[in-house]
Amino acid sequence: MDLTKINEVIREEGIWMTPVLPDGSECDFAFLVVGRNSEDYRRALHKNALKLSSNRKKDIQEAVGSPDMFVACVKDWRGITDEGKEYPCTRENKEKMYNNPRLRWLTEQIEAWAVDDSNFLSVKE
Repeated sequence: MDLTKINEVIREEGIWMTPVLPDGSECDFAFLVVGRNSEDYRRALHKNALKLSSNRKKDIQEAVGSPDMFVACVKDWRGITDEGKEYPCTRENKEKMYNNPRLRWLTEQIEAWAVDDSNFLSVKE
C-alpha cells in the first residue's frame, strides 16, 4: 500500500461509538470518544505516568485506580438518563460511571475502543 493513501486521523472532536450490552445486543445510547492519539488522552497518560514513576505510595495508588484515561477519552454521550432525567456528561458523572462496578463491562468496552487505532484511521481512495 502506498503510504500517501493512509491518513491517520486524530479526530480531537471524537467519533461516536455505540456499546454492546453483555447479551450482545446494541445499546440505545452512545459515547463520543477520542482515541489514544488525541491530545486529551496523551495528557492524561502523561499525568498517570508521572504519578507511577513517583516514589510516593499515594501517587502510585492514585494512578492505578484513576479514572483519568476514561474521563479523557469520553467527550460526550447521548441517550443516558438517570431516573428519567438527562444525565449530563460531566467529569464527576464520568468518574461515577467509571467507579461503578456494575458498569465495568461498559467502561472496559469504551477504553478498548479508544485504544484501537483502526477506529480512528481513514484510508484515502
